[in-house]
Amino acid sequence: MKERLFRLNLGWEAVVLAVLLALVLVSNLAPPLEEQLKEHRIFEQKLYQKKIEMAKVLKSSGYLQGLLEKETDGDGLPDNLEEKIGTSIYKVDTDGDGLTDYEEYCKYKTDPTKADSDGDGIPDNDWNERREYVFTIQVKGKILSPYDLETMNDFFQDARKIKERKNVLTYEAILYPNTRPVVIPHKYPIRNLPIELKKYTERTTLFNYSAEMQKEIKEIVKDCKTDIEVIRTLRRWFVENTYDPFGNPGPLMWRYSVKNGKVVKMNDGWVAEGLRKWPEKKILETFVYGDSMFKKRTHGTCWSRAILFCTMLRAAGIPARIAINVSFREGKGDHHFNEVFLNGKWIRADTLKGVNVGLCFESIKIISFGDFEHADFASTWGKIPASKSPYTTFEITAQYLGTQVKEK
Repeated sequence: MKERLFRLNLGWEAVVLAVLLALVLVSNLAPPLEEQLKEHRIFEQKLYQKKIEMAKVLKSSGYLQGLLEKETDGDGLPDNLEEKIGTSIYKVDTDGDGLTDYEEYCKYKTDPTKADSDGDGIPDNDWNERREYVFTIQVKGKILSPYDLETMNDFFQDARKIKERKNVLTYEAILYPNTRPVVIPHKYPIRNLPIELKKYTERTTLFNYSAEMQKEIKEIVKDCKTDIEVIRTLRRWFVENTYDPFGNPGPLMWRYSVKNGKVVKMNDGWVAEGLRKWPEKKILETFVYGDSMFKKRTHGTCWSRAILFCTMLRAAGIPARIAINVSFREGKGDHHFNEVFLNGKWIRADTLKGVNVGLCFESIKIISFGDFEHADFASTWGKIPASKSPYTTFEITAQYLGTQVKEK
């Protein structure tokens, strides 16, 4: 009897264990496709409303009056171009399909005067429909935080969540490598900058330009008449006057965090072996703080270059922030670069490759940020073994005019 009871209990334990295991497996699965699409439609609607609101802000603040070409509605397209392509100079989205005229003209190449460009019954703002007119690359992968789904959607890519669990995002991204943003120069110095953008010209812990640095920056750009001239002049000065005194000091973003306005060393690794002999103060002044890098004319790798250039741009009164791309090709790395606010849009810029560039269509932007307190890589990426990567790709598909080539 005892033996039978023992067997019976063991059987129930096995059943309970199997049920619990099944629940764990189910919890790790992505939500059903229809649920994903519904969630993403809500997400995209919020992004769309933010674009509409930003256009209103640019109009009401007087920012548009400083553009060198007339731009009435704040969508980013000059009035003379809108008249040429048949869109309204008073509406951000002429056909009301949920894609702005700017996006349809510059990115998707759909007809901004028709909600369904090809008349197939599927609106242009459908996730797959908008890919039909241009070359695109679909990527599915995973990223360890920090990441930001909102800023992952820009003029070179769209991104949506497949699932999210324990600071890991499983995503699908569509890259648009041939996007060419329209940029209208703005008179410099910039007048009537909306309050929503002024924070991107302010000092932060790392973008800590001093009055002395700001004075020198203004001397460098004193002959510039537009914001684009300022950006190009500062980039040229950067290339001609700064250098890496160590020769690749390593990924310092994996070593330092910014917490409550202070730089905190989170680990002893992630720097070149020889650099570990340097005093901590010297490392920070040479490769981390924007003001001291400018005075020393030094920088490190792309993370350090982006900090210095962002500090210079802000000192000149140009709204600027930092972004990071990660490669979806094995053996490639990640890259920090800058974004500047031009013509009412965040445009990619890089000290290596210039302004208004996609940088590389073998990589995906995972986050843009105006302050390193909102992008703490050292607390996540800095804790994983050097043999592992904080991001991975499991599917790549290229598509042009309906023809797909899949790579796994």
